[in-house]
Amino acid sequence: MASIAKAEANYKIEQQNKEKNLKYEYKVNTNILIGKLKDSLVMMLLEDSKRKRSKMLAKIMEEIS
Repeated sequence: MASIAKAEANYKIEQQNKEKNLKYEYKVNTNILIGKLKDSLVMMLLEDSKRKRSKMLAKIMEEIS
């Protein structure tokens, strides 16, 4: 799950910075990613509502990227 989230967040960051002339390439901090997933993943999986799970996942992805 962490590697999928990292790949998606890195792609999102790449798309946001595509037209910028940056000296360094931005990437997801793996420690922060795992910390966010650790805290939120169980709560997201226990949620019954599909819509709430989707919102929770979107919020997690926004925070990591």
